[in-house]
Amino acid sequence: MKQIILFFETKVQTPEPWGIYHLCCMLILVACAVLLVAFGKRLRAEPGLVRRLTIGTGIFLIAIEALKQVFYGLHTGANGIYWDYPWWVFPLQMCSTPMYACLALLFFRAGRIQRALCTYLGTFGMVGGITVMLLPSTVFTDLLFVNIHTMVWHILLVCLGILQWVGGTAGQKVSDLAGCAAVFLFFAGIAAALDCALPHLAEEGFNMFYLSPYIPISMSEIVAGFWESVPYPVYLLTYAAGFIGVSAAIFFPVRAIRSAAMRTEAERKTEKHPA
Repeated sequence: MKQIILFFETKVQTPEPWGIYHLCCMLILVACAVLLVAFGKRLRAEPGLVRRLTIGTGIFLIAIEALKQVFYGLHTGANGIYWDYPWWVFPLQMCSTPMYACLALLFFRAGRIQRALCTYLGTFGMVGGITVMLLPSTVFTDLLFVNIHTMVWHILLVCLGILQWVGGTAGQKVSDLAGCAAVFLFFAGIAAALDCALPHLAEEGFNMFYLSPYIPISMSEIVAGFWESVPYPVYLLTYAAGFIGVSAAIFFPVRAIRSAAMRTEAERKTEKHPA
């Protein structure tokens, strides 16, 4: 067991953004995206396959996240193996929520909630994945396992989003955007409630969704300055509005592209099989 823990604690040189490792991961992402788009017609013809792929990916995400949580909690010392859990890695960040959305699809086969979850994966989930894939400096570390985990994770977030759009499970209506925004607010509400209810964990970096009223934001000087200068409720509302706005900026253009692609596909069918 000690050797396994030591293996997961293998140190490497911290990868550089847009260095060889990052570029290789970007190439893998592009290849996966191209494949998903290429098989879009087949995926739309088999909605059950899209559902199975989504749930299967979610189960895989849960498995590797559980492994990461154990890896962060277990340590070796002079007295053997011991458990010391760092609360800052608790899996309730923006990029963690897609695995819960995928799992929730086990209980909702069709209908408004199912569309809201799939649209969430195609908007909010993709926002997190794309952001980290383009700006990975905050996630790269000197731990080999964590670097592999984080790139696999965010590649899959982007792929899950593309899968919902090319597979036809993401909603097309404004009400579907409202539904996925409700999913986001549900997760963000839980995160904010935990952040406020557990101030003693703030000392250990517990800051879910970066909504803690006790921990200054360190990822962006602009956001940090805003956090310090406005009342906490104003920060919460601005935070929510910002993410909903960015996700809407994905929803409407991608919806338009998908609609245009579907019209083109329908026209080709008509040309091959005229009435």
